[in-house]
Amino acid sequence: MFRAIRGDDTHLNPSSLFNICLRLVTKNINDAEPYAFVDLPSYIKRKIVRRTTRYVFRKTNVGFKNEELLKALLDREMISLNLTNSTITNYTINNVAEICTNLHELLLDEVRCTLTEDELQEFLPKMKFLRLLNLKGVYAVTDKSISGLVTLTYLNHLVLKSCSRLTDGCIATLRNIKLQRLDMSCTQITDEWIGSLEFSPLYETVFDLNLSFCKNLTNRKLCALNWSKLKYLGLLGIDDIQFMDDVNELKSVFWSVPLV
Repeated sequence: MFRAIRGDDTHLNPSSLFNICLRLVTKNINDAEPYAFVDLPSYIKRKIVRRTTRYVFRKTNVGFKNEELLKALLDREMISLNLTNSTITNYTINNVAEICTNLHELLLDEVRCTLTEDELQEFLPKMKFLRLLNLKGVYAVTDKSISGLVTLTYLNHLVLKSCSRLTDGCIATLRNIKLQRLDMSCTQITDEWIGSLEFSPLYETVFDLNLSFCKNLTNRKLCALNWSKLKYLGLLGIDDIQFMDDVNELKSVFWSVPLV
């Protein structure tokens, strides 16, 4: 862990010492007492949060479990907050809305969530500066609870993957948001959803669209997509795909080939 001492080099580099301490704190973050973090400088709070959620992806941490601890680490200067694999309640999101008023990115991917539909619906319009929102697998996501997204004028990247309660009804909201990237994979949408997308604000702006493993989709309405705008399209799990001629802008497409 410590680099070797050679000659008159008898001290540890301050940046190395900081990173070692940061690594130790985040590795055992859920055993810490919230009061120990309240008065830390904003810069260090953001480092701790970022490092903790980074550990999630490396499978060496399980996210935030303590609501009071997370509240102590939230900071008004945060513009990105990743709460992947954390415990999320109405108390948590109310703290996020109250403290992180300038948040640009919020990731609630695979969280342990007790939120209700009404609580999520009330929360989303408060995050008015969001550019990226990831709600992958959040059970509280429904056609009704995401209705407030239309007020988020800066939102351009939305992940609703595995939000299994979403149906065609959500297009009433989504079609009016000028998203550039949208992940609707593993939801309950049908061909009607694609048909309702045509000539909407979303139709004109989205260039990255993931519809993979939407089991109720067929290829019958794919012609209604804006093929001149799309660059990336996910169609994994949808059989008998037929392609149109006008796909000049499409740079990447993912689909399934049925086994014979």
